[in-house]
Amino acid sequence: MMQKVLTKYWLTIHVGLLLVFPLLFLTQSRAGSLVPLLWLSFVAFETLLLLPSVHRGETLADARRRVTRDIVHDPFFYLGLVFLCFVAIQWLNSGCKLVYMSEADVWRFSSPSIAWAPFSIETQSSLTWCSIAVACFVGCLCLRHAVSRTGKRYLLHVAVLVSGIVAIFSVFQACRGVTPYVGYVSDRWGNVLGSFFGFWLMMGMGAFVDDLAHGKRWYVVLFVVGFIGNLLGVLFFAGALFLVIYAVLSLFISIYWLLYLNPVVPKPVQLKLFLMLCAVVAGITVFLLYIFPGNPVVVKMREFVPVDHYWHSLSE
Repeated sequence: MMQKVLTKYWLTIHVGLLLVFPLLFLTQSRAGSLVPLLWLSFVAFETLLLLPSVHRGETLADARRRVTRDIVHDPFFYLGLVFLCFVAIQWLNSGCKLVYMSEADVWRFSSPSIAWAPFSIETQSSLTWCSIAVACFVGCLCLRHAVSRTGKRYLLHVAVLVSGIVAIFSVFQACRGVTPYVGYVSDRWGNVLGSFFGFWLMMGMGAFVDDLAHGKRWYVVLFVVGFIGNLLGVLFFAGALFLVIYAVLSLFISIYWLLYLNPVVPKPVQLKLFLMLCAVVAGITVFLLYIFPGNPVVVKMREFVPVDHYWHSLSE
């Protein structure tokens, strides 16, 4: 059992940690919270070379040679190294201080140690982005060359579920008036959280219909946490324009759900899915328009679309 975990899922677990660790600090304002991600990336890269996922009919030594050969012949590996060198130089050449120039009566930042090289103002923030870049580079290498198809499927499920949990928690904190969540909600143009939850909403809808078609047991959890959770995150944190875009995309994917599942699953399951979708849409509509009519979602939509103006013209 231990050998199977090491040769099939150990690398997948490390990539999952690379993915989940930043999500846990998604709404944190501390710049140094992602620095341990750098060390976790080094461990994942070591696991990539020593314990890659073993395919059927090959030994661990064969898997190591296969992964090493694929990485050496991968153009992404060399392009990623160039980008990492740029980010590392930017971090090492950071730390500019605010200096008062008495002759000009102005404040300005001091020059970096190497004036012609890439630089950054804040050292800690630059180190955080360097850690994220290394994690993305290592994670992409693992997914491209060493993680099995089953491992990728598990990673997709975990990412969708964690995103949904983060979305539900963020919405709950925003409803309680906790900062910085309430500030993210009140931003009429939206922020990165809205796009993030929107992306995983689309991924979650795809994972849900795939599990339902293949009879997997995850589909109920994916629907509740991955679909509804990320949908709430989009409603609260996305801007008005992106709300419309994600609403249209969700509508098309929902129609595709029913068409794709028609020859695959029994009619009672299709009917149950249709009723669940109607219940979700009706519940969100009642919640936003009648139970809490002054919520930020309605406010952003009214600022984006002058509904009162059109309704007044129509009534006249």
